[in-house]
Amino acid sequence: MIIWWFRDEACRCVTFINPHNTTSIMNSEKTILQKLEKIEKEIEDIRDHMVDIDSIMTEEDYLALLEYRKEKEAGKLVSHEQIRKELGI
Repeated sequence: MIIWWFRDEACRCVTFINPHNTTSIMNSEKTILQKLEKIEKEIEDIRDHMVDIDSIMTEEDYLALLEYRKEKEAGKLVSHEQIRKELGI
């Protein structure tokens, strides 16, 4: 007699399946499909709540932004168009 088994992480146990008992196999397949569906939903939730790492401002970015604001307020910034005029481009 051949017996199949699989490890069930939900109950932290090992389930043995008799391949000649189709009801047991069908129940095991149903359990596996239910777990896969749960995993798919969890992955979808994770994707929905992920943050784009490029949208996070580092301390260095924040300090650069503060410096930019100071320079802008002091009138130290030069526009791209003005630089092109000065360079004759």
